[in-house]
Amino acid sequence: MGIGADGLKTGFTKEAGYGLVGSAVNNNLRLILVVNGFKTMKERADEARKLLEWGFRAFEARALFAEGETVGEAKLFGGAKSKVALVSPAAVRLLVRAR
Repeated sequence: MGIGADGLKTGFTKEAGYGLVGSAVNNNLRLILVVNGFKTMKERADEARKLLEWGFRAFEARALFAEGETVGEAKLFGGAKSKVALVSPAAVRLLVRAR
């Protein structure tokens, strides 16, 4: 598809029409796409491309927590400490509307 697609499964049934499950990566952002019900292979490809292009323009991943960052604390009952830090074991990113 020329848009960073790296995973793809297409299909067709008389009842459901042409469908596609795919994934694409652009600027370290991976989008997953699932579409179905198209009348032609061209219509399926065109609409899938439009959706992926829109997704890459309209959304961006932002850092929520860094690896090792303390994100809160939990109270303990009956432990050696009254509370412990809650630490992110890996970076956490959140997909949001692009500015």
